[in-house]
Amino acid sequence: MNYNIARISIGSSDFNNYSYSYSNKNDLSDFSISEDIKYVVPIIKESQIRNKKLKFLASPWSPPAFMKNTQKLTDGGKLLPEFKDTYAKYLVKYIKEFKKKNINIDFMTIQNEPDAKQIWESCLYTADEELDLLINYIYPKFRANNINTKLLIWDHNKEKLLTRALDSFKIKGALDKVSGIAFHWYTGDHFENIELVSKMFPNKLLIHTEGCTRLFCI
Repeated sequence: MNYNIARISIGSSDFNNYSYSYSNKNDLSDFSISEDIKYVVPIIKESQIRNKKLKFLASPWSPPAFMKNTQKLTDGGKLLPEFKDTYAKYLVKYIKEFKKKNINIDFMTIQNEPDAKQIWESCLYTADEELDLLINYIYPKFRANNINTKLLIWDHNKEKLLTRALDSFKIKGALDKVSGIAFHWYTGDHFENIELVSKMFPNKLLIHTEGCTRLFCI
């Protein structure tokens, strides 16, 4: 179908048959992408054979359960402040492990649907919380480890795209460290929000990361 970007979930999502994370220990000593080795990596390798220029965008549906105030991957919850640094290290490990498989993560969103408490893997972030995690933890860790993955915010419905962009880019450091905004194709039209964000922030990427019909989902 000539796609140029493929999206991958960091850990499990509502598209998986069961839930999992790459670590269940505070020191991340058990970190492993073994679950992805079973199905995800083989599909990616096959896609790379078909399209050697294919880029990859990764999105977490939830941090590991032990890092959250609910101690669950599902049903929303929040990333505990004391685990922000550990979570950034977790994402660094993810990038590096995929790199070992010759899979480069070109883009990463901070959280899939940060404004939705779902019965599946989910986690809630305000604009301030999302940008704090990105600016003060993930971005510095990525740069310290020579990771050039572009970081995207929002990754949710376009009806609130403009509001989230305005709330986010007023935060100090956001314009320098955020490469763009991801959005989903649900909840009606709201195409004017995409146009306005594009005009207001012309140097930022706008990437459609998710949209489903009854027969097809990307």
